[in-house]
Amino acid sequence: MRRGAPPLPLALAGALVALLYLLMDVAASGSGILRPIQAGRQGPAAAVVARDFPEASIPEGVGLDGQQFYAIARDPMHPEAVAPSLDNPRYRYQRPLYPVLAWLLHPSGGGPGLVWALVAVNLLGLVAGGVALGELSRSLRGPPWLAFAYPLLPGSLWALTGSVADALAVSLALVTVVATVRGHSRLAWCAAVAAVLTRETTILVPLALVLARRRKEDLPLLLLPAAALVAWLTIVRLAVPAGGLPSEGLVFPLTGLVDAVRVRWLHGQELVGMAATVAALIAGTVVLARRRGPVELRWIVAVQLAFLTLCSGDVLGNDFGGTRSTLLLLAVSLAALVSRAAGPAEAYLPSTSARNLPV
Repeated sequence: MRRGAPPLPLALAGALVALLYLLMDVAASGSGILRPIQAGRQGPAAAVVARDFPEASIPEGVGLDGQQFYAIARDPMHPEAVAPSLDNPRYRYQRPLYPVLAWLLHPSGGGPGLVWALVAVNLLGLVAGGVALGELSRSLRGPPWLAFAYPLLPGSLWALTGSVADALAVSLALVTVVATVRGHSRLAWCAAVAAVLTRETTILVPLALVLARRRKEDLPLLLLPAAALVAWLTIVRLAVPAGGLPSEGLVFPLTGLVDAVRVRWLHGQELVGMAATVAALIAGTVVLARRRGPVELRWIVAVQLAFLTLCSGDVLGNDFGGTRSTLLLLAVSLAALVSRAAGPAEAYLPSTSARNLPV
């Protein structure tokens, strides 16, 4: 089996290009160090940001979610003190791993060091995701360049430039996939648990893998992250103050996509989000219609497509939401489309004996 180039150098190169893009975005914005956390003068974390950056000019507007990850990362162990800086404290604390990792890199409070810690965690996540996607692609006899492409996908760039958790969560989900089909069960379990503590919707990946493989020994892959998620949500409910804006809910199938088309895209608005969402949906549909890639990837694609049909127009329709929400679907679909494998993925991976490999 021809394996192709190692994915780590390609992933590092892609992450470097993504970092250069971030630096250019910071320079062009005029917001300086505040740009990566997307703070806004009317945003929920405005008071904390103003206190940590007294000489900075906070941009007008509400800003984006990065400022709230910053607020949590300042002092993640005291949610009652952080809650006034969050628009929905319990919802924001559902995704603790990203800000906690940044806090571990910079445990001495806020300021520029914490902003760059958030950036560093995301860059490491992009490298890990690039390596995982590259390994998956070349193991399925596809090209290794997906390792370079992953950090530069629209959702990856939006996560990096907005200091949000989505790219890290998708990267951990991709590690879960590769580890599962290669038989590295413990790594798969750890990655799946870490993924759901980064973004709870990644529980759909182990669910899809279990449904695809239908093996009793795979049940911990689903049960362990599910138990970790339930336990964490219980802690959040007990320890984090309630209140704030309502969380985004699911909608009737396809109504969110219709709203995105009617309210935004037909008026020429949020076209980057439109391109990312439409590309992911088309790629996923082609994977299923033409049965491209191994069965494990097709199940992940099917579950992701079903989930996205239930998402609202706010999730799918704008640049910030659409790019990030479809990142997992787009990454897995690309791996399936460029692969030359069919059937169970394990028949093409190094952990299986040579007699099971295609000739």
